[in-house]
Amino acid sequence: MLCEISKNITVLELPLGNQSIFVFDNVFDNPGLIRRHAIENRDKFKKPPLGSYPGHVMPFEDAAFGISQLFSGYLCKQYELLADVKVNSGFSVVDMRPKDLQLRQRQPHTDPVPDFMDKFDTQYACVFYLFKEQKLGGTGFYAYKNNDMVKDWLRDQEKFMMENPKCHGEFQGYIHKSNAFYEKLLTVGAEYNRMVVYPSNILHSGDIAHPELLTEDLESGRLTISSFILANKNNEHG
Repeated sequence: MLCEISKNITVLELPLGNQSIFVFDNVFDNPGLIRRHAIENRDKFKKPPLGSYPGHVMPFEDAAFGISQLFSGYLCKQYELLADVKVNSGFSVVDMRPKDLQLRQRQPHTDPVPDFMDKFDTQYACVFYLFKEQKLGGTGFYAYKNNDMVKDWLRDQEKFMMENPKCHGEFQGYIHKSNAFYEKLLTVGAEYNRMVVYPSNILHSGDIAHPELLTEDLESGRLTISSFILANKNNEHG
């Protein structure tokens, strides 16, 4: 099994407001084999629709087995979920130059809710790091700043930016620190064979402070597995 969970896995819980982020290290038994699988299938990586992910992606449902193990063995208890979860996974590599990013790609985001979300109560996301160069960056977590300017901006971002062109200076490339609109709350650094798991409704972004290192070369680029997990709450804990 390509994505077998390691017996040496470790976990750290990071509280964030009334929610929790979990960081797992030594996640898979053979991360090198997973990495090799991606590299050997590099021709199958495709660009997603314009304005979504700033790089290339490839489906990788083999990861769903290991991530389901992780949830049933640990996270379902911590997040108070039923054990039957739905996992969707894929390889991804960020490679877009900062000057080519759209405004939405220069901001933290929450993950979109799928059309069939009515069958589930909640959604989680996880990022698994398959690269060794820590400067390529981990994941940052944010909150909106609470002021009148941000409230006006959230009502109509496009109109606000047209009327306040100087604010474009707040979004120069990939966000990796607080600005006039967002407060950075937490950074999870990148480590090879590490996975960070979080509720999808927390504002987050790749923590890319060195975009000059980005490349579509999978052997030296920011290669990750991104997964979305749909689940139902265990009401017995309610």
